[in-house]
Amino acid sequence: MAQGFSYTTTLTVTPRNGFSGTVNLALVDGRGKPVEGVSLSPTSMTVNSGPVKKALTLTVHSSVATGTYALQVKGTSGSLT
Repeated sequence: MAQGFSYTTTLTVTPRNGFSGTVNLALVDGRGKPVEGVSLSPTSMTVNSGPVKKALTLTVHSSVATGTYALQVKGTSGSLT
């Protein structure tokens, strides 16, 4: 992805053990740390009984240094990750 551009992908969340509720989403690096200069939208989604697909948009700000980054989407709900 180039600086100053956005990229859209699809995230599928499949609940287990009867889970339903809001899942908060965050973009993290390979060590689980927040990624500076890359934003994620939306930052939450609602999960019910079955798999939920959501379009995610990642925007790379012009301040991000050129390079290779390992990015992950982290989902949390209460104490669950």
